[in-house]
Amino acid sequence: MKKKFLFIFLILAFLIPGALFQSDVLYYNSLNLPSFSPPKEVFSIWIVLYILIAYVVSTIFTSYKNNEIRDFKQVFLVNYILNISFTPIFFSLHNQFLGLLVTIAIFITSVFLFYETYKLEKRLSSLLMPYVMWSFLVSILSFAIYSIN
Repeated sequence: MKKKFLFIFLILAFLIPGALFQSDVLYYNSLNLPSFSPPKEVFSIWIVLYILIAYVVSTIFTSYKNNEIRDFKQVFLVNYILNISFTPIFFSLHNQFLGLLVTIAIFITSVFLFYETYKLEKRLSSLLMPYVMWSFLVSILSFAIYSIN
């Protein structure tokens, strides 16, 4: 029961900030986009990724003692803060450079989150691979958007 509650809480913790700071579609459409920019519908993959992250985090949090997962918790917290900060930085402030830095930091912390998970649960860490790969792609996309605008 504790794991299920934490899982739902984490999903909401990812989705609510996104609902509060909606993406400015008009702003995004006004940007020069690289040829490899995916259609906007593809960005809904974040929902699936947040569910995977929530599952991994809730499993780790409920399977280990706090002192065993100190590094994992720190990496997750930094990664979470970066994730929820991207939308207001890029879409509300229209700050492409800071948005680029945030996407790079998200990618780096996603790698560390994968690594910390791998040290604890090798099989579970595989659920984070799509997140690591997508974060890498988003970093490249952010760099391209910043470069051509």
